[in-house]
Amino acid sequence: MEIQNKLINDILKKWGYRIYEEDESHLTFRYQLNNVVCLFDGEDENFYTIGLTNFFEYEDKDEHEVLRHCNEVNKSKKLVKTYTIDDNRVFASAEFYCYDPKDLPKQMKSALESLISVKLYFVEITANKND
Repeated sequence: MEIQNKLINDILKKWGYRIYEEDESHLTFRYQLNNVVCLFDGEDENFYTIGLTNFFEYEDKDEHEVLRHCNEVNKSKKLVKTYTIDDNRVFASAEFYCYDPKDLPKQMKSALESLISVKLYFVEITANKND
């Protein structure tokens, strides 16, 4: 976890992003007006999870429809998966392995771009279903 934390910290500082929250299991920063969390896997230092937190809220009565939207996203998009979490919110995560630290910036950039793309797609299909 310490290695992952340091590698991601170094990349984010180089890119000019400020870390807002950090402990041994995660760090949080802002990316394109979104809260992004990097979760550190204590069992596998080569496995990375980057998540877009709470980007969509819904009411209990809409849970079935939201789960259908998550499923649609998960079937049609690569790298990122969406799912519901407590407090009626949707979370998106990009998970990947990186064995060479030199490749991590490219993989992080791809994961971040994919997360934003999935968020926009999710919001779009949700809006279209409600029209």
